[in-house]
Amino acid sequence: MNIKTLIKNSAAGVKRLMLAGKDSIASFMNGEPYRWNDKLANRRLIITLASIFFLDYIMFCYHAGRNVFAIFPSIPPISTQREITLYLPSLDGKTVIDEKRKAASFGSNERFVQFLANSVAKGSMFQNTAMAVPAEINIRKVWFIEKSENPDEKNICVVDCEPFMLDEGVVPLPGSEELFKKALSQTIAANIPHISDVIFLDGGIPDRKFW
Repeated sequence: MNIKTLIKNSAAGVKRLMLAGKDSIASFMNGEPYRWNDKLANRRLIITLASIFFLDYIMFCYHAGRNVFAIFPSIPPISTQREITLYLPSLDGKTVIDEKRKAASFGSNERFVQFLANSVAKGSMFQNTAMAVPAEINIRKVWFIEKSENPDEKNICVVDCEPFMLDEGVVPLPGSEELFKKALSQTIAANIPHISDVIFLDGGIPDRKFW
């Protein structure tokens, strides 16, 4: 049944109800005493008014081009998570492994970079790679440098870290520092659009080894 047929049927039903209850409606509109004890008259009045309102709603839906049964708005998705790709340093000091995860949406790219850095430093959820990063990472500041006003131009991300403090007796794996920077650079570029280069600072000093 299309909407035109529904409108015709509803209009015909309203017409029949109005004819059947015209005396009751006229008395009610003129302020005359109404036969409240007459159950049939009460039903006719209620059904007639409800049919008029329903017909008005159908006409509105017809002219607005919306579904008649779309009374309630759609429920927004509860989950705000997104899929990200992490590149993690392995224990051989040479290989970078990739891993898919779900992460919450962040209000700014600066906070997102901090989350990515902590995730890369903690290592894989499926392999024991935590020893690839021998110290905790604490980021002082993150900012982005735009090469030009062109939105399609690749930008630079600068990550300034607190100086790394290794625990006594901890010996870093060979090549772990360079591999960590490579993995974090790939992770940032993969998850934040228009990032081509990542520059790391150690306490505000560039080109200094983390450990």
